[in-house]
Amino acid sequence: MTKISSVTVTLFLFADLCGAQDLDLSAPFICQWANIQGGCPGNGWEKGFPTPNSPADDNCGPTSVLIVANKYNNTTPTGAQISAMDMWLQSIFASWGYQANQGKGSGTEPPELAELAQRYFGLSSSQGFSGWTIPQLQEELANGYPVVVRVRPQMVSDYPDAHYMVLLGMDNQWVYVDDPGIRHGAQVKYSLKDFIASWARKAQANGENNQGVTIHPNGSPPPPTSWTHTWGGSKIDYLISATSDASGNIYFAGYTYSFGEGDADVLVLKYDSGGNLLWARTWGGVNNDFANGIGVDASGNIYVVGQTDDSALLLLKFTNSGTFEWARAWTDVNDVVGLNGFDLAFDGSGDVYVVGGGFQAELLKVDPNGNLLSSQMWQPGSFSSAQSLDVDKHGNLMLLVQEFPQGITLLKLDSHETLLWSKSVTTSTGGDILSSYKTVRFDSTGNIVFAALHAGDFDLTKVDASGNLIWSRTWNGGVASSVLGPGLAIDQSGNLIVSGNTATAVDPTLLKFDASGTLLSSRVWVSGGGLPAEGHGVTVDSDGAAVVAGWAYNAAGQWQNMSVAVTTIVPALGAPVGNLSALSLSTSTPAGIVTIPTGIIDTGGGGQDTLAIKVSF
Repeated sequence: MTKISSVTVTLFLFADLCGAQDLDLSAPFICQWANIQGGCPGNGWEKGFPTPNSPADDNCGPTSVLIVANKYNNTTPTGAQISAMDMWLQSIFASWGYQANQGKGSGTEPPELAELAQRYFGLSSSQGFSGWTIPQLQEELANGYPVVVRVRPQMVSDYPDAHYMVLLGMDNQWVYVDDPGIRHGAQVKYSLKDFIASWARKAQANGENNQGVTIHPNGSPPPPTSWTHTWGGSKIDYLISATSDASGNIYFAGYTYSFGEGDADVLVLKYDSGGNLLWARTWGGVNNDFANGIGVDASGNIYVVGQTDDSALLLLKFTNSGTFEWARAWTDVNDVVGLNGFDLAFDGSGDVYVVGGGFQAELLKVDPNGNLLSSQMWQPGSFSSAQSLDVDKHGNLMLLVQEFPQGITLLKLDSHETLLWSKSVTTSTGGDILSSYKTVRFDSTGNIVFAALHAGDFDLTKVDASGNLIWSRTWNGGVASSVLGPGLAIDQSGNLIVSGNTATAVDPTLLKFDASGTLLSSRVWVSGGGLPAEGHGVTVDSDGAAVVAGWAYNAAGQWQNMSVAVTTIVPALGAPVGNLSALSLSTSTPAGIVTIPTGIIDTGGGGQDTLAIKVSF
């Protein structure tokens, strides 16, 4: 494995794969599969360019799986074993015209090739994919895994038929492949530019781009799953927050103007880990209703926090299957601005904490039946709002409070909701510091990490359990000064995942830092056609992938690497002016209507659609 201009190049040459008596060593692998007894008819493959009627144009998918399986298993199937695989393929794909031994094979899709690797080669970590990016291929190659890619013969992007090859490596100019349609395919290379154009061309069967199959050896990490989906109607549909459960399901919350009962209604979407939309729900009345945060408790119930009727803090509960349970709203007669709920978290007893505010920052504790157990407010002497919340394994709470016109404050409370300490955050350069939803987190050691915006730049800061500064970083020239700002999540390895948007083109971004504040990766999602898009809340699912909520006009976009300059800053952590005290709220049961909307998926509904992205990086 070598490095060429920061691009990892990994080459696997299959010089020793042949050897079984049943194989014709002078012919390419495609001939072994297509006709194990007779070899290749010789009417196309030796010319290096498959024709629609040549064996090299048939069965390239199964043959590519055969090549990778041979690398991992170090064996070559016998003719009888290949015939058994062939019969299985014929039995399930007969309606597609798949007849491998008659040279008419066509129609195998990536999921079927993954099943072939699982069923006949015992390679359980095999998975078909679509919508991948070049960095994802580079990551697979860097980890030692060749990838079966669905392209066009000889990388001719307008060629009428699809063709599978085994991608072995790439650099800044070339891709290196084992092409089942060419003799000595392991020595073939094509230009990177032609590969990208060919790989991106829509496959005839299902219209998806950038397809292939990842096949990992047993005992290795499973292949990453990545996908991008939009959903919506003719108006504005928007996702703000995301969360996931232990089964890998992913939940999003936001609002919709295209569906529901009122002007804007709460929107909740549930996807499985593979990106299949399981259900969609709206909730609302005649006025505006918005969702800002979402969480799943230990029993799989879904809680959504936001605002109803433009004035009251809203909390909704759904079952895991999308059945509506209850709605609660709280108002404060002394709050002239009106309450809004921004974030939520659960304690070990199943109760849910909710933060929000209007005139002052507020903290509520609610039981699973919607009963208000306690409520407190932080009064700093100016307008404030609690934007983000987390609960650690000991039941301690961390609140991130936005104070107006500028400044943020950290509040740490114990499990009895007693204030342990408070810290104000300012910078040496001055200017506004803006917090956002879901941007304060406890790590596994009890340290606290929080993200904010400062003069249009991105700030990421880590303090210890007592509020003492450990490190702080700023990214100059990146995140747009959106009122929603960045999002923050921590993965299973302790890495910090930060979502946001570019300041110029308005494209979703993801940054990955290690626990010491070193930037590991930075990506930007560039939407198709140069249309704007935004990314907001981020979470990490059970696969360790980053999941981003936002909006776009359609799902036609690609992740790309981007270069950013991260520098160290030293914010001042001081003693804020303020106090935590009891709060009296009025509780009501708002009259909202639940609907089951049907949105347009991926191609665009005509307005701004919801954007849901899962990406491994």
